[in-house]
Amino acid sequence: MTSDFRGTLGPRLSQAAEADLRVLANELTMVVLRNDAPDARFSRLANTKLSNKGFYSISFRHLQIDDVADKVWRTAAPLKCKIFCWLARKKRLPTNERRFQHHLAPSAACMSCNHDEDTDHLLLLCPWALEVWTFFYSDYATRGVSRMSDLWTSMCRSFEEATITTAILWNVWKRRNARTFNGVDEDLAFVSRRCIEDIRLWAHRCTTPSSSSALNNWCNGSDPPEVNMPPSPLLSPPPPPSTVMIPCTLGFIYKVVQAGASPP
Repeated sequence: MTSDFRGTLGPRLSQAAEADLRVLANELTMVVLRNDAPDARFSRLANTKLSNKGFYSISFRHLQIDDVADKVWRTAAPLKCKIFCWLARKKRLPTNERRFQHHLAPSAACMSCNHDEDTDHLLLLCPWALEVWTFFYSDYATRGVSRMSDLWTSMCRSFEEATITTAILWNVWKRRNARTFNGVDEDLAFVSRRCIEDIRLWAHRCTTPSSSSALNNWCNGSDPPEVNMPPSPLLSPPPPPSTVMIPCTLGFIYKVVQAGASPP
């Protein structure tokens, strides 16, 4: 370390910082630069503006790229659905098996069939999931899809197929959660209708007219009959048609209580 550099830093350093500087100077004396070593600095290689993306790419370029990543992330689905599929790919969904391993559930069994509920079982093998897959693909049982990796490989050969698969997975997950947390058994017609409505909505997110048209055509060929939404125990039943609804504010209710009457 040159005396000029030390003189620049010295007057402004504390005693502890001065001690650290001496240790660093001793370490630097043992550093030998090799001219034959490749220069991995991003600005020297690409001759472009430095960015977080560039440093991130260099830091992780030695890792193998997941062959399913493009199929998961390059779809017309919303971001939350893509994140859900990526968690399913990485076996990170809060299934009963995983919750049981972390002492968050009393059992690892599936609530529908008492089989251990891992990611593959929940989304592909459970009878409630098989019912949805078979509705959209009559030959699903013969395709031999028993793992998530098989699903992405055999049924997501295009942008449109990956979008459809994401919609089905998402609605299978929502059907399971409705039964697990709300006690609502959504029938097949309701789930399939919701899935098709999602795909029709996502078709507007496509960047090419051909992809949007392909998704709408698929929906037209899989359109189930109209169904009503199943009742939820968390929602109050609608009032009878003859009921007169009077809008009330908190101030109005407070005055009614003060007057000794029952609030509406």
